Amino acid sequence: MRDDAELLREYAENGSGEAFAELVRRHLGLVYNAALRQVGGDAHLAQDVAQSVFADLARKAGSLRGRPVLAGWLYTSARYAAVQVVRSEQRRRKREDAVMQLNEQAPTEGGEAEWERLWPVIDDALHALGEREREAVLLRFFEGRAFGEIGRTLAVSEDAARMRVERAVEKLRGLLVRRGVTSTSAALAVALSGQAFAAAPAGLAVSVTGAVLTGGAAASAGAVSWVTFMGMTKLQIGLAGVILAGGTAGLFVQKNAEAALRREREELAVRQLELKKLQEDKRERVRVAAAVRELRKDDVEFARLETEADVLKRELAANVAARARLQAPLPDAAEGKRVFKLAELDVVPKAVSRTAPKFPSEMRNSGLEGVVTVRFLVGDDGKVKSAEAVKASHELFADSAVAAVQSWVFEPGKKASVPVNVQMTVPIVYTLNREDGDANNWF
Repeated sequence: MRDDAELLREYAENGSGEAFAELVRRHLGLVYNAALRQVGGDAHLAQDVAQSVFADLARKAGSLRGRPVLAGWLYTSARYAAVQVVRSEQRRRKREDAVMQLNEQAPTEGGEAEWERLWPVIDDALHALGEREREAVLLRFFEGRAFGEIGRTLAVSEDAARMRVERAVEKLRGLLVRRGVTSTSAALAVALSGQAFAAAPAGLAVSVTGAVLTGGAAASAGAVSWVTFMGMTKLQIGLAGVILAGGTAGLFVQKNAEAALRREREELAVRQLELKKLQEDKRERVRVAAAVRELRKDDVEFARLETEADVLKRELAANVAARARLQAPLPDAAEGKRVFKLAELDVVPKAVSRTAPKFPSEMRNSGLEGVVTVRFLVGDDGKVKSAEAVKASHELFADSAVAAVQSWVFEPGKKASVPVNVQMTVPIVYTLNREDGDANNWF
């Protein structure tokens, strides 16, 4: 599938009506729905905004043709154009002293309360996102694209596209919280998937494309820009050429030409119905295949999440156990004397002799690193007592760390100039970037 930049470049350089029609078909749903929300659900105003946005795209095609993705630019343009349309509509109604209400879009079948809360503020929040995040959300939820297609559009892998969408949804959730709408990222994604996209009115794409391309031809300093429309017959093209060449709108069409035109239209209508049926069958097959692929991906993702959940549960249990050990008193190595905390001392213990913990050879050979938290008592004689590992990434690291700390010697801590017993805790980090075989980053 050709990207937006290629289609826009073909239109800008060659005046290709087919290329521009493909851009309209690809992004009309996004533009129409953004406009529909901004104008309060008025379908007619939303269609006017959509036509204005694509007309602006045609005028600026030369300067925009380097953009690989147009979704962000079209969304922002739709938002600004809708604001102008709403203001113009309000001024018109004020002049006419009309008391009318903007038609509200009927809620989609099964619409949840979540979307009802999002509707008034979603576009402000989307506009506040960065361009990369906004394009990810628009492509996924407002144009209904799969992650693989998003990845190809943004020139990243499918997994990277998925992660970008997830991060963008989380940022969008934070922006919505600031606007008084609280939700989880999962609930927000469900609401966007179910409610953000409504089908544009039938025939709007053809109407917008025709209006924009015809307008572009009329404004081209007298030069006639020939545009091939997919639905235009040979006879219609010939009649249009006569009208343009003659410079008059009052050309008389003879009866036999009218009859021929009617017959050709009837034949074209039959062919279009057949083509529509084939296209619908193809879309259904593609949809089913995509659904099967997504289900398979969901199975893989679910298995990955289950594995991560098990790891997190084990880490949580280890942290809880370590916290309990830290809070428990040390074995009575102080011989009934009071044990102080560092914050209670006038003079904290000062290390005199510290032996570096040995990196276990089995761990080094396996290429594993680790961290151990050691709690110990520095007696009033400066010797270490009751050293224990309260948290360790591996038992071998714990044994090495405790053995080293037991040999440390300190100048004892003091309270009111008297040596006292002090409880201390230090982390010992085992990394593979040292050549002497010892752990580093220890106290």
